[in-house]
Amino acid sequence: MASFKYFIRIKNPKPNNSYSIRIRLTQGKIFDCSAQSLKEIKYENWNNNKGEVKTNAVFKGKKELVDDLKNLKLHIELAENNEPDKRKIDTDWLTKQINGFYKIEKETNVDKNLLLPQFDLYIENYKSQTNRNTGTKISIETIKKQRTCYNYLKEYEEHSKTVLRFSDMNSTFVEGFIRYLNERERSIKPKKFEDFIDRGMSINTIAKQFAVLKTFLIYTIDKRISELRKDDLKDFKFAQEESDEIYLDLSEIEKINNLDLSNNTTLDNVRDYFVIASWTGLRFSDYNLLNKKNITKENLLNIKQTKTTQSVIIPLHKNVITILEKHNYNLPKVISNQKMNDYLKTLGKMAGLNDPFVKKITIGGETKEITLEKWQMFSTHTGRRSFATNHYKLGLDTLAIMSITGHRTERSFLKYIKVTKEEQAKRIFDFWRKLDF
Repeated sequence: MASFKYFIRIKNPKPNNSYSIRIRLTQGKIFDCSAQSLKEIKYENWNNNKGEVKTNAVFKGKKELVDDLKNLKLHIELAENNEPDKRKIDTDWLTKQINGFYKIEKETNVDKNLLLPQFDLYIENYKSQTNRNTGTKISIETIKKQRTCYNYLKEYEEHSKTVLRFSDMNSTFVEGFIRYLNERERSIKPKKFEDFIDRGMSINTIAKQFAVLKTFLIYTIDKRISELRKDDLKDFKFAQEESDEIYLDLSEIEKINNLDLSNNTTLDNVRDYFVIASWTGLRFSDYNLLNKKNITKENLLNIKQTKTTQSVIIPLHKNVITILEKHNYNLPKVISNQKMNDYLKTLGKMAGLNDPFVKKITIGGETKEITLEKWQMFSTHTGRRSFATNHYKLGLDTLAIMSITGHRTERSFLKYIKVTKEEQAKRIFDFWRKLDF
């Protein structure tokens, strides 16, 4: 019979921190696998030697957690006992049993009148579904957006001391939720230059939360989970404003490229990825696809974009080839987007990209302006935006650029690039000069 144990895997646990409870399932040399149980607990309440909740621990939900872990153990042991081919038991098998257990539990116990339990079940089930348009698995970013919205709603329930029901989805809820989101943002201590005291939440961020919520509510209508009608959701739509973002022109990209970073390997690697993005239009999520097996003899990068699953073929500029050869076509491991953004701001400051940039943002119906230095707006996406904008200004055909960036419509592409009305006018002057008009 297999050996089953719950445990927490952490080297230096902090008592007040919550950690994931994991499961290890072993049987001699036949299988040895582990996976997360989808449950968390503060380390001070956990006995890692016995693999169980401390008997003297006191916390809200203790009985429910103990019962849940007990029932999950029984569920997995039964599945293992009924598995005819023990060689199939691995991490994927164990994860499938865990997910199956919670799906059964949720579908049995969820109150169909309550919003959040149904939303939670919707998100969990959504993970295993495929995109209707692409036939591929739902992206992690989509799941994160759904979970962020869910967490905001959960906080709102606690703040307003209420339990949200589908019948509450009306204009009164919309006003209250917006008010809460603004109050919540004001209460957060600013951590970065972009955060302002009493700024509230931007209209774009609020609009995104309602877009996610509305998609879920329409799902409940289509599946007859709720008694809502689509007409009830007329207040769940917000116009988003065009965000102010920067791009670097070719001379500014060269300033970044020419920095002497021989004494700082991390900054050097970040710089290389940014320059590559500036000449390929790659998203951050596609950096890891830039490897030798995806590059043809003609120096064409042939990949399927992670976000859209759209196939694109990207010609590699000489600057990109130089960087690839520098790393023997084995680029360093990609660090997190957040860390890379921080390092990019350092690079921008080192390169002297300190031109003033006026950023407009609408909060609570009021448009505010703040003047920043250009390097403060620097991010991984700046590289991709710079590629599209620079090649558009150089006169390259719009459709040619879109074939590389993966934009599906010219309308979305023209919103994406950052060309001022004055620059557009100059493009017409240049066109006339070429034709001698």
